[in-house]
Amino acid sequence: MGSRARAAAIAALVALGAVAGCRSLGRVPEHEDAVARGERCLEVRDFQGAELYYERALQASPRNAKARIGLARVALERDDPRAALAQADRAERECVLAEQDKVALLIVRGRACQRLGRPVGLVWAYLHRAYEAGGPETRQRLHKDLLRLAGQLPSDTPGVKEFLAAVPAGGAAARSRIRPRRDWDPGGAPQADIPMGKPFRITVHHSAHDAFIAGSAARSAAASAEVIRRMRAYHVQNRHWQDIGYHFVIDPRGGIWEGRPLRFQGAHAGAAHNKGNIGICVIGNYDAQGPSAAQVDSLTWLIRRLCAQYDIPKRQIFSHCDLKATTCPGRFLKRIVAELRA
Repeated sequence: MGSRARAAAIAALVALGAVAGCRSLGRVPEHEDAVARGERCLEVRDFQGAELYYERALQASPRNAKARIGLARVALERDDPRAALAQADRAERECVLAEQDKVALLIVRGRACQRLGRPVGLVWAYLHRAYEAGGPETRQRLHKDLLRLAGQLPSDTPGVKEFLAAVPAGGAAARSRIRPRRDWDPGGAPQADIPMGKPFRITVHHSAHDAFIAGSAARSAAASAEVIRRMRAYHVQNRHWQDIGYHFVIDPRGGIWEGRPLRFQGAHAGAAHNKGNIGICVIGNYDAQGPSAAQVDSLTWLIRRLCAQYDIPKRQIFSHCDLKATTCPGRFLKRIVAELRA
């Protein structure tokens, strides 16, 4: 065979190996190589290939924690949380665990419990421990999940208050859920000038919009933004306030919008009660009906986050009617506020 023919044959063999992909085990002289190949297969969702490589690694070294945890992760990806927990148990019994392995196991257990419908507090306990013990990449990966879980738990759950308090008011995690003022007021600027100081209470309102306007706000983010602009125009032109009165507005789809910046005192609870008082308005009339599930979820998350951020006790969460002779925020929303205060 000539040199050109030999080169062509070698190239063909290399190409054949590439096409075979993750499932072609070939020779794996070291169990670490098998784990690395299993990880690559898992990244491209080749679960069968990943499983073969992890099993090969365990044949070479039965106490290989990364391979055992890899099998647990494969089980999770295949939506078999019970098998994932079984592999996690074996890893803890049979393997030598480094610190990063322990973090990975906490995540596996948290994800598995979540899919099995176990109590939210248990899921939080696993994932929060992983967050606390993990590095920057782990923290970034778990942050959004923990924010969602924190919104479903009592504020006195271990770790919840500290976790939420560590979220900066203008940080990336907050921005992912709270739409900034520029989204509804791109060309304007806040006109308020009375400093807020440290907030120490929260008051919830409804906008009292009729079903037609509230329904229009539910159509899209752009429609919600238009309703908020009209709210501000009414407050400035008819009420003669400096700016929109509320610090936050929650639309019918559960979107949270920044209103008057928190560095300024609001105009929503009466002159005697505005000092240090964060105003939240939920779009709709809740004397007529209850708020949407998305609105309740967002209101709960926002109030718990603000309470943790500014160390506001639950007894300082009010409905507007608690501070003034009014039906606001409506009988249905008032019940929800009472539950958050309890």
